[in-house]
Amino acid sequence: MRTPITHGRYPKCINGFICALSLCSVVIVFSTCALADEKKSAIIQNLRTVEKAFTQLADKTRVHVVAIVTYQSTSSVRANHEPKVLNQGSGFVLGAEGLIVTNHHVIAGAASITVVLADGTRHIANIVGTDDHADLAVLRIPARNLAAAPLSDLSHVTVGQWAFVIGNPYGLAAGDGHTSFTAGVVSGLGRSLAGLFEEYDDRYLGNMIETDIYLKPGYSGGPMFNIDGEVMGISAAVVTKENLAPTGFAIPITQRTRHILKALSQGISIQYGSMGAYSRTVSKKEAIELGLPQQGGAMITKVSGGGSKNPAARAGIRRRDVITQFGDRTILTADVLHDVATSTPIGEAIDITYYRKGEAHQTSIILIDRKELADDRHRNNESRVAVHMLTWHGCLLVEATEYYRDLNNLSKDIQGLYISQIQPNTLAAISGLKPHMFITKYNEQKVTTINSFIEVDDQVAQGIARIELSTGEVINVSTTISQDILSTH
Repeated sequence: MRTPITHGRYPKCINGFICALSLCSVVIVFSTCALADEKKSAIIQNLRTVEKAFTQLADKTRVHVVAIVTYQSTSSVRANHEPKVLNQGSGFVLGAEGLIVTNHHVIAGAASITVVLADGTRHIANIVGTDDHADLAVLRIPARNLAAAPLSDLSHVTVGQWAFVIGNPYGLAAGDGHTSFTAGVVSGLGRSLAGLFEEYDDRYLGNMIETDIYLKPGYSGGPMFNIDGEVMGISAAVVTKENLAPTGFAIPITQRTRHILKALSQGISIQYGSMGAYSRTVSKKEAIELGLPQQGGAMITKVSGGGSKNPAARAGIRRRDVITQFGDRTILTADVLHDVATSTPIGEAIDITYYRKGEAHQTSIILIDRKELADDRHRNNESRVAVHMLTWHGCLLVEATEYYRDLNNLSKDIQGLYISQIQPNTLAAISGLKPHMFITKYNEQKVTTINSFIEVDDQVAQGIARIELSTGEVINVSTTISQDILSTH
């Protein structure tokens, strides 16, 4: 006998199956949601773990870092005014007995130097030793039992690892010592900025650590830490190009860096040998085209300084010659040539091999003290120390030298100070100044160098600064809204 089927109703077995199927669906939905929530929770937990590691690292390392403020000579200060800030920078504790490391360019030309520790205490610093070529300086403050920062080594640094920079951007830590902490990665190693600063002074920045961290004005001289809280580099430079993000560079901690810091901490002046020439690295492709027997070399780009005493000129070295051998060292890069030359005893004759138009030549060269060449290049300056980048009311000004113009593809027809960057919500930004403008006059006085700009600024009372651009446009910048932060790189 057949079981009657009533419309809208099913046998009990089918009803049971449908209920079970519905229950499974609900369970699956809830299980899927639970898995998604569990995965989301795991991700958040991982992020919290990373965040905790960062905060612990910041707490651990900031105690080693100091803010540095330098002041101009009192002879340039107007009556009844406080000494004017020349530069804002950073540094770190090298020794518990009061030794502080920073960049030479941070303290160059300063009449007085103030160091602000992490706890906010302020100390007048004395220069123990400084090296303009390596861009390093050691200061001493009357403080004891300081927390010295542990040093790492370049041999332990790899591309892609975490990098942490701590410092005093825009002078923000100059009041209370509370430095800024920024995270990024090591973007590259062995980067050379050779020639970028040598036109201005005697700085040579080779074999640098590259980072994606934006080293804002004031970070110079501060430490770059690894994840273990060890100093692996010293913030030293930032390169900007139009419409591209700034790239930061740090001097690596190497055996050479340690040697220099040890000598400076003992007040010992370091002597460097020099060929009296600039060079750049020859690429593998160029090496083949030039007929070199190896995959690189150092091409001479300029023979300069020393007059008749110039070692390269006396040895017959010319522009576009490629040096492949220096003594017993094979030369594959400009950095190697520089390191070998600067460590060679002055006055010692060294055999070198170079290529000119595909043919090998040998000669002998006797190096002289690098300072002789530097003094010769700058003998017409009022001072060997010159400031070439300046932060003024949130506006980063750069001297538009020939090298800087070539590096940034700027017009060679305009003379003045180039506005590289503008910080938002600053006096410069509010007044209408923008990146890539050229300033030609300040209060109707022509300005082509940072020093000439500072000279005019020294005479300006609080009020309105009249800035004239290369286009003829005039922009009035109010200088009374907030405290003036004046710093140089």
